[in-house]
Amino acid sequence: MRGQTTGGTRAGVVAVLAVAGLMLVAVLAVWAASIGRDAVLSGDGPERMQIDTPTPTPTPSTSEGPGPPPINKLPSEPPAFFRVLALLVVAVFWLLLAVVVFFVLRGLWRQARMMRREAEAAPVEIDMLEPDQPARVSDQMERDASTQRALLEEGSPRTAIEACWHRFEVQAGEAGLARKSWETSSEFTYRMLDVVGADPHAAFTLGELYREARFSEHPLGEEARASARAALAAIQLGPRLRRASEEQS
Repeated sequence: MRGQTTGGTRAGVVAVLAVAGLMLVAVLAVWAASIGRDAVLSGDGPERMQIDTPTPTPTPSTSEGPGPPPINKLPSEPPAFFRVLALLVVAVFWLLLAVVVFFVLRGLWRQARMMRREAEAAPVEIDMLEPDQPARVSDQMERDASTQRALLEEGSPRTAIEACWHRFEVQAGEAGLARKSWETSSEFTYRMLDVVGADPHAAFTLGELYREARFSEHPLGEEARASARAALAAIQLGPRLRRASEEQS
């Protein structure tokens, strides 16, 4: 809906420019027709350079008398029909321009009102956890720990690290932890690991290895898999330590 409104606004602006251009051409054409071609092309033009050249002295002739006086042509007044036509074209131009501007402004006003309504109707996401949600996420991570470790050992280091990182999202979904609309995949994973109290240094290390595997083009060796293996072990240790501390308390 928002894209359609924006497209309609752009179309209105184009229509304004098109009407203005066509009417301007029409006004110029009527004006040129009303005053005549000679008046349109008249003018002093650019100043010419004067070059002093010797001019021969005319010899007076007794047989020829003085010539007729020069006739100064006065510009003829354009016919009344063309003047009236020019006024009508100008009036129609301003009328059409006002109509198009009205529709464009009305479209912008409707777009702003629609955006305001969508903003007011958008649900507000409150970052609140259910009381047992950390325990549910921790339990799911423990149940899926062996599968996640196996994914890290399969295939090339690049694909293995990517699969290992994306497995956290699967675990969170199984535990009922939903991803928020504004969160990226990595932000959601970091929030999930924070919920279970995972080692932040290990989470950051594995996240950096995932970004390198996902977005880099240079080859990744087994040393990257080994670093990911150590980080995953530290992350998976967090839920077990949390459970042990809760049992002792």
